[in-house]
Formats: sequence, C-alpha cells, structure tokens
Amino acid sequence: MEEAEKPNQFEADRRQSFRVDDILSLVSRKIHPDEPHLRARILPGFSEDYLIDSTEEIPDDTVNPHVWRLLLQIQNRLELIINKMSLEEQGVAKAEPRPISLSTTGAKFTTWERYIPGDMLELKIFLPLDPPVWVVVYGKVLRNVEKPEGERQVAVQFQEMDESVTEIINRYGLRRQRELIRRRKGD
Repeated sequence: MEEAEKPNQFEADRRQSFRVDDILSLVSRKIHPDEPHLRARILPGFSEDYLIDSTEEIPDDTVNPHVWRLLLQIQNRLELIINKMSLEEQGVAKAEPRPISLSTTGAKFTTWERYIPGDMLELKIFLPLDPPVWVVVYGKVLRNVEKPEGERQVAVQFQEMDESVTEIINRYGLRRQRELIRRRKGD
C-alpha cells in the first residue's frame, strides 16, 4: 500500500470508538507551550447531593440513637465541605453544563472562548457515573467554528490518553447509549 492510501492512525482510532452527545459540566482552558506536557487522568468524583446513609444502623446498644443521628449529620456536612474545597482546588467548582459530543478520541463542545486550530487545551469533564467522576484530558484543537449566537463549536483531538480514562469514557458512553435506547423504546 502506498503512503497516500494508508489511513492515518487518528482516522482508524476514530472508527473504533463511538461518540455520544450529552450535556455535561465542563471546564476548558488553553495550555501555554511552556507548561509541562501532561497526560489524561481521573480526579476523584464528587456530587453536591452526596450524603452518607443516615439510616445506617447504630453500632451497638451503648450508643444513644439521637447522638448517633447527630454524628451522621456532622459527618455528612464535613464530607460536603471537604468535597466543595476539593472541587475548588481542582478548578472545577464553576464548571458549566454544555452540549458536548464525546468519544475516547476527542470531543466537540460549545464555548464562548476563542481557540485556534493547533491550540492545546485541558478539558475537565464531569461524567455522572456511579460513583461520579471528573476526567481531565488534553487535546489539540482541530476546528473552531463560530455559530450565529456568538458561541463557538470547538473540536478537540485527545492526546496522551491513559487507559483508565479511556475505559471510564467508554463506560460512560455505553451507559448513555443504553439510556437513549430505553427512551426510544419507551416512546
């Protein structure tokens, strides 16, 4: 096969992965060329509605049930505070839900930011799995198309994907596709 007839690796990978459209919380930022080269990773998942089961059984008869409930409430509040602080530290506390088309090889999303083809981006994407997960992926901007409303649709090809991140994105995509199929059958 001549060089011109060989499909490039990105096109071959793209055909092996599937894409799912959704609205997910997302934070994007341009990576400056002097920043170190980073690899995709998973952040611990957090949910605002995360609560410890307050119906958890009392460990033994020596513990007052009222005190036990109070301890569980305190633990719930402390967990929420710690989770909120961690979200802020990771830069995802102000993530906004956006339409996104996601696969293991890339993403297409809308933003008000102006990126140009060739820019490297860091994307932090919230995947509502059980447990919820934030993935951090890095990629090169392929396209930036301005929409009539002033927003831009940006297409990003992921770089330096970690197997665990690829697995999480696949798991999310399969779960989301199952949900959509169930909805269609229910209509």
